[in-house]
Amino acid sequence: VFSAEPLAEPAAERYASAREKSGEDNGSTAAEAPSCAPEEARREQRLVVVFTSTGRAGSHLVRAALDAGFRVRVFSRDPSRLLTEAPAPPVGAGAVESVPGELDDDAAVRAAMAGASIAICVAGTTRRSRKSFADGLMRGFAASALDGMREHGVRRLVYQAGALCVAPGERPSMGKRLLRLTLAASTGMLAAIEDHDAAIARLADHAHNVSWAVTMPGMLSEQPSKGQLEGRRTPTEFPQVIAHADLARWTLAVAADDDCRGCLHPAYPSATAELQGVRQ
Repeated sequence: VFSAEPLAEPAAERYASAREKSGEDNGSTAAEAPSCAPEEARREQRLVVVFTSTGRAGSHLVRAALDAGFRVRVFSRDPSRLLTEAPAPPVGAGAVESVPGELDDDAAVRAAMAGASIAICVAGTTRRSRKSFADGLMRGFAASALDGMREHGVRRLVYQAGALCVAPGERPSMGKRLLRLTLAASTGMLAAIEDHDAAIARLADHAHNVSWAVTMPGMLSEQPSKGQLEGRRTPTEFPQVIAHADLARWTLAVAADDDCRGCLHPAYPSATAELQGVRQ
């Protein structure tokens, strides 16, 4: 379905031009993002920008996007390390563009959107930038990402959070509250989870003119593929262990489907967990 035909203008030139413009005109009012076009009209835009740390989730996602025929722009503090750690050998030359940057650099985040049709953030829960989660790293990133999407006409954002995060309007179960206060606090992840909560809330409150989805996976593992994931509005009673490769493919499918919106929990189908459709 996805072709890897070159863009009319080299992606690197678009990024450089947008980077310069973002640095010069931070006070301008962003235009509203256009409405989503039919799939036939979208096939000419096949650049995905991936905002990520140098972890396994990012490397698997990059590989899945390349396998699907997308051109990929990797925005990371150390993109070369992420590509080196990818779970499979690199594919054709020119398929990946590396852009070093920090998630708290507003101008860089906005400029990285230039020429892309989809943006995906899999930043994780460990400190990867100069600003800490307690200082609102991801909340600030969400604001910059939305501004960049509107400026450059990016149609779709997928933001990966976690199973312990709280969706807008959600009333967390007693078990979830206990896990947040015990496991997350003892591992130092509570500040990251709360920052992701704030980023999700910003998307819900301010992403009125763009298409977005938040994925909230449970535990991740390098285990072999266990099959195709499905999305549901509520998490399973006990978090499932999800293979990185399966999550990457599912995340890409969510990114390509404008009808998958809001907060989604990936899960493997089972006899004990009735999965709900996510299309609205």
